[in-house]
Amino acid sequence: MGPAPGNPNQPIRQMIIPSQQLSLPEDKEQLGDILYPLVKAQATGMDEKITGMLLEMEVDQIHNLIRNPTERDKWIKEALKVYI
Repeated sequence: MGPAPGNPNQPIRQMIIPSQQLSLPEDKEQLGDILYPLVKAQATGMDEKITGMLLEMEVDQIHNLIRNPTERDKWIKEALKVYI
């Protein structure tokens, strides 16, 4: 049995990335709250701008970014190129 929900020993990735079975919100503000820590972990100092750029995508594309780390990393790298 894994750690209980809310347990500080539970890996952060499991707490913030919903599984494929869970539905994600349709509201972009709520999606931003989920996406921001994922971007922050990778986009040193540009996390707010990069998150804002990604939130301009269609909702289903944002859902894919949240659930797919490889795709998310690709888009973050592309967005960083715009600012560098």
